[in-house]
Amino acid sequence: MNKEKLKEANRLNKLIEEHEQALNCFEFDTNYYARDEDPNLPIALESTNPILIIEHDDPFEGGREQQRIPMVLSDSLINLIKDSIKGNLEKLKDEFQNL
Repeated sequence: MNKEKLKEANRLNKLIEEHEQALNCFEFDTNYYARDEDPNLPIALESTNPILIIEHDDPFEGGREQQRIPMVLSDSLINLIKDSIKGNLEKLKDEFQNL
């Protein structure tokens, strides 16, 4: 492996790790630690029940203000974000494997 491929592999690996960390905000594998004892356990994903919050400038009092997005909209946006992260993660993993 030449130096350029090694740099690219490191870059892709970092992006993969960042995407996996982002995905952990939305769901987690309940068998993650149990797999140390039994590596054949399946992946069992559960939601972390995330809530989206928007932070913006408060034009009247200065500073920052946070507002929760209504749950109906939040759930839809969360699914879109998760799907996007998962899609990008698969592309990155494929690109990494093809190096």
